[in-house]
Amino acid sequence: MAQVPLHLKLNPEKIQKAAKLKQEALAKHDSLLLAEAYYLYGKAYVFAGDYQTGQAYYVKAIRIHEPLGNSMELSRLYVRLSENEVRVGRLKQALHYATLSLKVAQATQKNKDKALIRAYGALAHVYGAIWGAEKPPNPSTFDRVISYYKKEEQLCYKLNDAPGIAEVNLELGTIFSQVNDPKAIPYLEKAQHLFTQLDKVTSLAFTMMHLAEAYLIFGKPKQAFQTLVKAEDLYNSKKLNNYEIRVDLAIQFVAYFETTRQWDKAFRRLRKLNELERIRLLADHDGALTRLSMEYETEKKKHS
Repeated sequence: MAQVPLHLKLNPEKIQKAAKLKQEALAKHDSLLLAEAYYLYGKAYVFAGDYQTGQAYYVKAIRIHEPLGNSMELSRLYVRLSENEVRVGRLKQALHYATLSLKVAQATQKNKDKALIRAYGALAHVYGAIWGAEKPPNPSTFDRVISYYKKEEQLCYKLNDAPGIAEVNLELGTIFSQVNDPKAIPYLEKAQHLFTQLDKVTSLAFTMMHLAEAYLIFGKPKQAFQTLVKAEDLYNSKKLNNYEIRVDLAIQFVAYFETTRQWDKAFRRLRKLNELERIRLLADHDGALTRLSMEYETEKKKHS
């Protein structure tokens, strides 16, 4: 099989935006602006599946923010570190960073509720991964997942945060799908409606894939296929170039073709999925993320 690159091509617009901000920050000697540029670089690399480089940029931003005390931006960075750790399966470290994000959010004065929304979402995400890895799954862990998502949901409605409401509907719909709870479909359909209104195409694509999965679980294969085709059309027409969407699309198409016993099509999609999963497997093949985290923690102890 032909070797695929270790990640997708970077989105040039995202990189240009980060580079422009970095140039401005250096010209103004503005450390906070520089931290934001590093954050944007980190997001760009993560979108392309290059978690190692993304993590390095997030750590650079954290080194600027930590000496300045608690803030929404610092809490957000811990959330991003936590997300990366979940992606490569290091759930203990992911929980460590998610817990830090909540601790910082609780101590933050400005934009506290926004910081809490992200932190609660991060903790729900990590506990969701822990619950998924448990053999057998522990009901109390699942209850903890729902509890954090409900806290996030409550704050989103308090702030009238439409993107946040859409996001938490996506997350709740996804987790309810995993326990065959029919509440999944209305949650996901609401998320799809909101993301469409907000023109959040990346989040919309994710939602459509999870909605397709729910349709398949609850015996609606025709609706599942129609939703998947629309999601793939959206991905291609908007040139999203997002690694996780590519992987999820392949997973859901394989599931659909297997369910409908279209074995040739399932096999072709499976080959694409295997190539994409190789990226995830190699993302931390030499312990690069672990090393970055250890270096960061060691450096922090030296200066504490």
